[in-house]
Amino acid sequence: MSILVGESAIFNCDVDGIPTPSIDWYRQDAQMPKDRAERIVGGLKIRDARPEDEGLYFCQSSNELGSVRASASLSVHCKFPPFEFLIKSFERRMVPGDTSARTNQIVVLSSKNPD
Repeated sequence: MSILVGESAIFNCDVDGIPTPSIDWYRQDAQMPKDRAERIVGGLKIRDARPEDEGLYFCQSSNELGSVRASASLSVHCKFPPFEFLIKSFERRMVPGDTSARTNQIVVLSSKNPD
């Protein structure tokens, strides 16, 4: 599963059996996100995902006859702010030998082949 930072991840784990199995959730090589991971009916929800939540999550279903385990991976990607373009009110073309420019000034450089 792949989500953006701040979104929720929902892992489903639908099991059935006689006798009714219990369901436990684990995370490989790490603890569950503190205060943001909650068991929901038929699954696990991780709220407000963060990059450190990435990894492999396991659902283990067990009863006295045995157990079975399934896994799913979580990738959390950063969202980037939208690009903002600032148009400067002054544009200056530089001429050969000119090496000065003001702060926040757009400078257009060009080269021409000598004739």
